[in-house]
Amino acid sequence: SVRSDIKQELSIDFQPGKYDVICGKGKKCFEHTGNKQFRRTTRYFLEEYSQAKTKAKKSSIVTKIIQIVQRQSPKGGFVKLDATGTRWNEVGDHIAREKVGQQFRDALHSKYRSSTKSKRRIRETQQDDAAMNMTIVLLSNEKIKQI
Repeated sequence: SVRSDIKQELSIDFQPGKYDVICGKGKKCFEHTGNKQFRRTTRYFLEEYSQAKTKAKKSSIVTKIIQIVQRQSPKGGFVKLDATGTRWNEVGDHIAREKVGQQFRDALHSKYRSSTKSKRRIRETQQDDAAMNMTIVLLSNEKIKQI
């Protein structure tokens, strides 16, 4: 069976509340009150998560955070707009777990290569390397022309 990443379609008039976590990209999601609350919640567990020695312990912390969000917002929780951008859906545990895990990786960016900051740093380094390689090629072409 194919695992659905959508838990349920929410009512037509649903709008994310102050405890709902919007799964998505961009300023609107980042600045939503529920997402700010979510970041505060993950910060509260950050030390415990970073000290966890086993995957099972980290997983139990992630589960705890998901349960907190779902308890605070029983009509929503982790939500995402559908492809048409008109209807909200509650996402499944898979996406919720990904969201929590990514938040921890971003908060501990110096410790994880999969954090957003780390990926950006790698991308910028690759772009700098590509620019340098292009400059070297152009300069060597100029030297060849002079021969």
